[in-house]
Amino acid sequence: SPESRIESHLPKDSGLSQAKSEEEPVDKIEIKITREADEVDLVNFSGVKVRINGTTIPTFSGLKNRLADMRANLKIAPAKVPVELNADEDVPFYFVLKALDYAKLNEFSFIKYPAPPLLNWGKKKDRRKDKK
Repeated sequence: SPESRIESHLPKDSGLSQAKSEEEPVDKIEIKITREADEVDLVNFSGVKVRINGTTIPTFSGLKNRLADMRANLKIAPAKVPVELNADEDVPFYFVLKALDYAKLNEFSFIKYPAPPLLNWGKKKDRRKDKK
């Protein structure tokens, strides 16, 4: 056909493929929740601070939208991106569950939690060091 013989004179080294996206590719999502105030309001989601990959999210409810934005810019399936959910021990568990819900609603299913801290409970003290 004649269309197959039409030669293109457009540059081969530029175009849409060379365009840079404004966001960095995501290989891991880290959600950190810390308590910000003595009083925590579970209805208005206030009293906690949320960060994704080190960036503070203005409101807890904004976490859902930020995860949706990140999902839209992914080059791989959301289920393959690890999401580490880390909350301080004084954060009400309700916020941890809501963050988990927001991740699942955005199809992130590879959820990880940090390892618990090592405690010295149940270990016997070595008394041989005390005797001389």
